[in-house]
Amino acid sequence: MLTPEARARIAELLEEMQDLFQFENCVPLHVNSKGSNDDTPLIVALIRADLQSVEDLLEAGADPNAIGEDDFSALHWAAKRGADYVRVLLAHGAVPRGRNMFGETPQEIGRESNDPALMALFAPWAEG
Repeated sequence: MLTPEARARIAELLEEMQDLFQFENCVPLHVNSKGSNDDTPLIVALIRADLQSVEDLLEAGADPNAIGEDDFSALHWAAKRGADYVRVLLAHGAVPRGRNMFGETPQEIGRESNDPALMALFAPWAEG
């Protein structure tokens, strides 16, 4: 169950997104709304490296497998942010598959960090 503080953080993020992006057929905004660039509130929170908002949005029902601009999934962005972000998304059902428009998987992006903790999270999906 979301705390009042979590609800307030989500409302603030959605309000800010309303100002930043043009949303079509999504009034009022919800946790899976897509902006004009296809990013969802969850992806915006990941881009900003805002772990608390990521957790709040997931608890509120945000899609952990959301795909945004340039076919970057939430997990692609989480891999850029580190093990804590990937762990939270995986715990909420994110599946590390798919490539962005540059041909990269979340695992490949994570591998660039040389972080053993991050790579251990992706190990069950390791390729060959």
